[in-house]
Amino acid sequence: TCEANGRAFTDVEAKTAGLIEKLDTFLAAKLYYTAEMMKAVEDLQTFVRSDAFNIEMDKSVDKMNLFREAIRSQMVDALARSAGKQRLLDSMDDLRTASEALKTSLEANLDKMRAFVEDCNGLYLATGPQKEFLLDICAQGNEACFENEASRRVSCCCALNPVANLGGGRRHRVDGISFFDLASIASGRRAQDDAAEEEDGMLDLCAEAWTRARPSVLSTYESISTLGHGETVDAHVDDLVETYGSAYCDYRQTDSAAVVAAAAGPGLLAVAAALGLALKL
Repeated sequence: TCEANGRAFTDVEAKTAGLIEKLDTFLAAKLYYTAEMMKAVEDLQTFVRSDAFNIEMDKSVDKMNLFREAIRSQMVDALARSAGKQRLLDSMDDLRTASEALKTSLEANLDKMRAFVEDCNGLYLATGPQKEFLLDICAQGNEACFENEASRRVSCCCALNPVANLGGGRRHRVDGISFFDLASIASGRRAQDDAAEEEDGMLDLCAEAWTRARPSVLSTYESISTLGHGETVDAHVDDLVETYGSAYCDYRQTDSAAVVAAAAGPGLLAVAAALGLALKL
């Protein structure tokens, strides 16, 4: 059915949000490792300029080998066992897992999504939360109840195009009796919370990914600042702002407007990038 096939988009969107989350976490981890390399270079420069190293160089017979050993111990070995490298490797594994999850979801749901787009682009009878479809408005001509074939009453129903509702939730229905305080269905039961089915709400894909990634990204940004290279984050953010303009939402924002900005962010570009990455990994 159109409703069942429409739910395929929900799963793909959730997996895409997961991939974008892990992609942003990976990019932050990459920045951290870059900052660690910069710090290692600075430490190496300080070491080779030290009096102790220069005295050792003066005494050494094989000065080139001593210098190579200094580079290896002060930089190469330090980076090989650094927290940044491990964080980068872990984020790569998480990104690969999220990519595989999205690929699996696409493979499982692609036919359903295609069927939805091809077969559900038309007008269908819309129902409410309790499967009601015809609203009895008022008497017009006599006082007979709606169930009486001789009754003359004003009523209405709604038509709905499921494709037009794409992105606004996956339940292809109207408010029905839930819109009216005193409405009841034909059996006489009033609309009850426990009678209504669970709704599949719209997923703000970019906002969801931003919210989930933010704690990890902020933690990584703090680690970069601790190394004394907060300007690396500033440059990264400046590049993103230049690319996306006001649509980009800085993870360092603290007010509620940040989530709104994330929801309005470069969604299609992010989805396209995420889908492309899923197919490559």
